[in-house]
Amino acid sequence: MSPKKQPASNRWTAKESEVEQLELFKSNNPPDRRRRKSEPKEWKVVSLRECPAPEAMIKMDCPAQAVQYWKQHICTAPEFNADVECVVVLVLNVRLRIKGHYIVSTGTLCEAMAEAREVFRIAIMAAAHGIVLLHNLCASAHKLCYVERPFMCSTEA
Repeated sequence: MSPKKQPASNRWTAKESEVEQLELFKSNNPPDRRRRKSEPKEWKVVSLRECPAPEAMIKMDCPAQAVQYWKQHICTAPEFNADVECVVVLVLNVRLRIKGHYIVSTGTLCEAMAEAREVFRIAIMAAAHGIVLLHNLCASAHKLCYVERPFMCSTEA
């Protein structure tokens, strides 16, 4: 059996099916125009707060001074949370004096994630000669510390 032929008036045609688009859905940009790329911007590093410290603490000669700096300045920072792990970078000048610090990552109870890009970004922007990377360990995780050098895993709390 062959299908019945429909009269020409009932056949579907492209012109009859086209519907005018509402103004709301019409694009204002011609299709051949490309979006402009974002323009470059000027950047600068701005300090957030003063962290006065004694002269003996500012020079990073040993890990104990980094621990003292942590207790005096990082623990008192408004964004620091002692209940979770935290990664901090100390920015040093040529004479190994602290220029400032930056809290890179605030993690969870058992981990803190930090990319190299985040660690070195502040050092590059602040024109640092060196950095000291600090990380607090939760009390339960401290027993599982597998650091090769014992000075990196301090027993002082």
